[in-house]
Amino acid sequence: MASEEQVGKVLTLFGKMTEVEISDLISNKDWGSINFESATPDLERLFALCNHFKVLPIDQLPADIANQIVTEATPISQTVNNIREFTIEQANPSGIRDQYVNEVKANVDRFYKFAHIYVPYLAYQKGEIQNNIKQLTSSVSDAKNLLETTKSDVNSKSEAIAKIIQAAREASVSVGVAHFTADFDAEAEVMEDQAKNWLIVTSILAGLSLLSAVYFLFAEPNLTTTASAIQYVSSKILILVLLITATLWCGNLYKAAKHQAAANKFKGNSLKTFQAFVNATDDDGIRDAVLIETTRAIFSESATGYITNDNSGTEKSTKIVEVIKNGAQAISATTKS
Repeated sequence: MASEEQVGKVLTLFGKMTEVEISDLISNKDWGSINFESATPDLERLFALCNHFKVLPIDQLPADIANQIVTEATPISQTVNNIREFTIEQANPSGIRDQYVNEVKANVDRFYKFAHIYVPYLAYQKGEIQNNIKQLTSSVSDAKNLLETTKSDVNSKSEAIAKIIQAAREASVSVGVAHFTADFDAEAEVMEDQAKNWLIVTSILAGLSLLSAVYFLFAEPNLTTTASAIQYVSSKILILVLLITATLWCGNLYKAAKHQAAANKFKGNSLKTFQAFVNATDDDGIRDAVLIETTRAIFSESATGYITNDNSGTEKSTKIVEVIKNGAQAISATTKS
């Protein structure tokens, strides 16, 4: 083990070499254009190594190694001191500058090769590496515990998250269904009001037709000539035909309005039924079946009894139902996977 005296020599030598900043060694305003810039990398290596040794437990080194460090560092210390005392007033200052630069390079290389191998050992002895290893081990252990805790929290909350997602989906479905249900109900009310108006008009026209027929039945016209008889009969037929035609036309409009009101009411009730089944069951199969039947009810022609339905819309509604069915099956398969 190095003695206290040997440790003191090493620290004194390193302290003397590093007491002046590198920037003050490589340039000086009194030197003019002459400087030691080319020696900067070697001086930086030297100062870094010296600063390491100044904070490390040098007393852990064998005595002969401590003596050899002093021996190897002494020439470098002398060269650094020569650079510190350099002046351009001496003969051939550029040549002397080059000589000092070469000495720095050669001496630092030799000292570095010998001394740098002891820095890791002394750092370990100081305890920094051991402390770093302990801290790293503790950090790894903490990270592992945090990971396990996080996994546990995720597993415990996954069911709650799934319920939240399901509730969000059901809420979106309910909002959409409620929106379209309100549209169908509003349209049904509008068509119901129109049907009432057309019923009133039909009743009025029917009454006028009846009054005209009664009037013509009991009227006693003066038919003195054939022309006046033809004029009387033709005008009576024309008036009655117009009144009856208008009555029938308004009656058909009344039936069409009532048909539309009943159809929209039926579609609104279908959506309400779908919403009730969705809220009542968690079975995807039942939901898909109800969705298909609801789609069929909405897009197919409804038999209300007010007008005669043809089968022109059956093919289109079947295609729409098939598209909705395939989409529901695809969504169900994706959700299960």
